[in-house]
Amino acid sequence: ARGAPPYEFLSRVLDQPLAAGGATGWTRLLARLGGPARDPVSALLARALDPPGDGPHDLQHFVSAMDGDRTQIKRDLAAAGGDVRVMTVHGAKGLQAPVVILPDTTAPPKPGRAQVFTVDGVPVWSPNNGLDPEPVAAERALAADKDLREHRRLLYVALTRAQDRLVIAGAWHGRADPGYHPASWYGLCETALTRLGVDGEPGEIRALGKLETALAPGTDTPAGVVASETPDWLDQRAPAISGGWRAISPSHLTEERGIVVPPGGGKASERFKRGRLIHDLLQRLPHLADSKREEAAAAMLSRDLSLSPDQRSEISATALATLRDPVFAGVFAPEGRSEAPVIGQGKGWPKGTIINGRVDRLVVTETDVLVADFKTDRPPPRDADDVDEAYLRQMAAYQNVLQQAYPGRRVRCALVWTDGPRLMELPDALLLAALNRAQSSL
Repeated sequence: ARGAPPYEFLSRVLDQPLAAGGATGWTRLLARLGGPARDPVSALLARALDPPGDGPHDLQHFVSAMDGDRTQIKRDLAAAGGDVRVMTVHGAKGLQAPVVILPDTTAPPKPGRAQVFTVDGVPVWSPNNGLDPEPVAAERALAADKDLREHRRLLYVALTRAQDRLVIAGAWHGRADPGYHPASWYGLCETALTRLGVDGEPGEIRALGKLETALAPGTDTPAGVVASETPDWLDQRAPAISGGWRAISPSHLTEERGIVVPPGGGKASERFKRGRLIHDLLQRLPHLADSKREEAAAAMLSRDLSLSPDQRSEISATALATLRDPVFAGVFAPEGRSEAPVIGQGKGWPKGTIINGRVDRLVVTETDVLVADFKTDRPPPRDADDVDEAYLRQMAAYQNVLQQAYPGRRVRCALVWTDGPRLMELPDALLLAALNRAQSSL
C-alpha cells in the first residue's frame, strides 16, 4: 500500500466495508467521532486528489507531506444544520439556535480561587480567608463580588442564545428542598418568572410565552408534526435515586476531636511549623538516593525565609536522622509510596459506603501491608491507648479497606509523630474496637 495513490487508498478504506455485510469506514468513523468529523476527513480526501509538491504522488510521500503541513481547518459553528450542538456557555458566545437547553443550572456559583491580592500596589499571598488581615479581606470580598457578577453575566449570555425556545433545567442539588441553590441560574430564573407573574408549585413546569410555529395551510398542527397526547412523565418530578454510593473520608468518621496542642518547648507556632516541615521532608526525601537527600532538604528549607540557619540545620538533621533510623526502616522502605490513595468499600460498612482517603506512607510487601500517617498538630501520647479517637477510627478504616484489597497479608497501622519524631504502631485489637464504634455511628 505504500506505493498506492493516496486518494484511491483513502477511498477504499472509507467506502468499502471491512467484511461482507459490515459497516464502511465512513460509517464506523462517524459513529465513533460524530458528524463533525466529516468536514476534516472530506478536506483530507480533497487534498489527496491534489497532493502538494511536484514529487511522486504515492502514499508514503503524501503522509510525509501531510505530517509537515500546519494548515488548520475551521468549521463554521453558526451553521449547525440539523445537528445537536453540546458546548459551554463560553463556547456559545455569538451563536444562536432555535432551541437552547440549559441542562445544569441548579448548582451555586463557583467559589473564587484567588490567592494573591494587590493591596496598595503590593501583591499579598493569602491561601484562605481564615488568614486574611483586614485589607486582604476587603480585596477578597471585591474578588468574590466580581466572580458573582461574572456568574450572572454568563447567565445572560446563555439566555440570549435561543431564537424560539429556551429550556432551563437541572438535577436536584443538595439534600433538602428546594433542590437548587438560591444564587444558581435556576434560582435566578425562578425569581424572574415569579416577578413576571408565572407561578407554579414545586416540581411543576413553568412556561412563559407561547411557541410560534409555522402551520401547514388548512391544518391545526405544525407542518410535518403528528398530534399526540403529552406523556404523563413530562409534568412529574424525577424519582429520587436511592441506594446510591456514599463516599466517606476516614478523617471525618467522628466529630469528637482532642484539643489541638502543638508540641511544647518553645513558641507553639514555631513547634507546629517545625512538625509540618519535618512532615514535608519525610514525604519527599525517601524517593531520593541517600547521597542527594541532604542537598534536597537544604533546598526545600531555603525557600522559607522565616527560618534561621540554625532552625534549617536542626530540621534537616532531624528528618535525615529519622530516615536513617532502623526503627523507621519499614515505613521508608524503597518500595513504599507517599501520599497513596486508599479507596474501597471495606467490610461491615452500611451498603453503598465507600472509604475514600489518602495516607502519608503505604508500603506493600509479599507478606505485609504497612500504613503510616504523620501527625504534626499534637504532642505524642505515652502509649497507643491514649491516641485520639479520630486517629484510631481513621487508621481502622484504612486497615479495613486494605484487608479486603490484600487478603492473606497482615495490614499494620502506625502513626509517626513528627515531634521527636516517634513511631507508634497501633495494636489490631485497638483498631478493631475503633472500627466497630465508627461503623455503628453511621
